[in-house]
Amino acid sequence: GTIANADIADLAASKLTGALPAISGASLTNLPGGGKILQVVSYILDDSSAISTSSSSLVSTSVTLNITPAATSSKILILFNVGECYGASDWSLYRGSSAISSMGGGNLGAIARTITSNYIDSPSSTSAVTYTIYHKSSTGAAYLKNNTANTVSLIAMEIGA
Repeated sequence: GTIANADIADLAASKLTGALPAISGASLTNLPGGGKILQVVSYILDDSSAISTSSSSLVSTSVTLNITPAATSSKILILFNVGECYGASDWSLYRGSSAISSMGGGNLGAIARTITSNYIDSPSSTSAVTYTIYHKSSTGAAYLKNNTANTVSLIAMEIGA
């Protein structure tokens, strides 16, 4: 009547017959914990007004959000989308008052372009973190705005380590 662990290790799957007991997810242990989306925070420009600038220096826009990470080991995935972008412009992602990524830009001319960009940040904090898009013009006026198909949005997703 006694089965040794060594006997089970060599048991072929073809030898199993009959009904097997069901297990629940609560029975699973020692699984890796990373990669889970812990929270999502978003900012969406809710009208068709433009965020414009003629400044040759980066200036803060209204595209900003706050997220409070649950753990210092969490990563924050930032997704940035611009429905329309005109002119010669550049934009950067700031955490607080520090630039952490140049999100894109270039001379887009008079043609509307949909732009998307992303960045993974490691703020190493459980305090509120503010992310803001800064924008500048290389020549003349440039703007970011919603169009009929796309919006200006900034999304932050906390990913557990």
